[in-house]
Amino acid sequence: LAFLFVRGLLEKFVFLKKLPAGKKIYYLFWLMRENSAYVKQKWKEVLLLTSASWLFKGLEWYFIAQALGIHIFGSYYDYFFMLLFQPFLTLTHFLPLPTLAGAGAAEAVGSGILGLLGVSVEAAIAFLFITRTLMIAVDLVGLKAIVPLFRKESLDQILDDINNIEERCKDTG
Repeated sequence: LAFLFVRGLLEKFVFLKKLPAGKKIYYLFWLMRENSAYVKQKWKEVLLLTSASWLFKGLEWYFIAQALGIHIFGSYYDYFFMLLFQPFLTLTHFLPLPTLAGAGAAEAVGSGILGLLGVSVEAAIAFLFITRTLMIAVDLVGLKAIVPLFRKESLDQILDDINNIEERCKDTG
């Protein structure tokens, strides 16, 4: 957020452009900062959509747990637990481990936590594999939009756009 909304901060990280992947990351942040005024205008919509998504994801995980007979605290407290457990477990997908999106590590952490709360290992692992499968299934919906970008012409266009961004970045400081 600081890179997006604090002018001058991103320029302190200009050295990133000298790294192979750093150039793309730097210009991605630059583009996001250039459009941050629009994000500020739409903050209510962004907050509403993010909050609704989080509440529905908690509900999804709550129903999966109920279907597997996982009852941690009983009644609606299980729903509130899932609201907090889901983002925590999603965070483990981004740990710098030698796995693909934390595959296996996230499930181990999740089953360990659920085990400490009295859930059987089998039920915990089933729950975590079902939730992971649903996340992957939802992500696969976006493949239709992403796959065309990997065509040579599209990839060349993207790289040309990065060069154009570099020129725009130099012009605006």
